[in-house]
This record gives sequence, structure tokens and C-alpha cells, in this order.
Amino acid sequence: MSHSDTLLDWPKLFAQYSQPALLADWLAQVLDGLAQEQQLLNQASELGEIQVAQRIQLQGLAAVVCSPRLTYLLEQSKHSDPAQHPELIAQCQACLTAIEHELQRYLQQQ
Repeated sequence: MSHSDTLLDWPKLFAQYSQPALLADWLAQVLDGLAQEQQLLNQASELGEIQVAQRIQLQGLAAVVCSPRLTYLLEQSKHSDPAQHPELIAQCQACLTAIEHELQRYLQQQ
């Protein structure tokens, strides 16, 4: 598995939030805001491309949840042929859904 296939970099998240309670609280807040990012991807899907402002916001999410996979997909969308955009958007949507499920799973274990 390459680094770009990693959904979440848990060691990095644990290093940033040394207290599990703080990490859980912060991830719960991120989880509450994921609907907005899903909406951005739905808009991108309708347009057939991820616009610059949408990409920046999604890259911010990828950075705060330490998601190499989402970062990689967004970078690919930036440099890809427009014909590839619908597939990349679908992959971003699937990645975001997987991130949501992973965060929910982690929080249920806390």
C-alpha cells in the first residue's frame, strides 16, 4: 500500500493530539462538518470539475484529518485531463464517505 492509499494517518493524528479525549472531541467536530464537504463534491459533480475554491477547502479538510488519500486525489484532479474529472470526483466522494465511516468507528470505540 502506498502512502497515497492511506485513508487517515492515525499516528500523525495521535501525535498532534496527545490526549485521546481532545482528539475525540475534535474529530466529532470535524464529523459534524463533513456534510458541507460532501455538498462541495456534489456541486463539483454537477459541474463536472472541482473548482479552485472547492479544492482549497477540501485540501484543508484533508490536511486537518491527515488524509494522504484525499490529498492525493485532489492533487490528481488539479493536474488531470478534464475528461478524468468525473471519475476523480467520484473517488473523492467515496474517500470522504470512507473518512466519515472511519471517524464514526473511532468515536464509537471511545
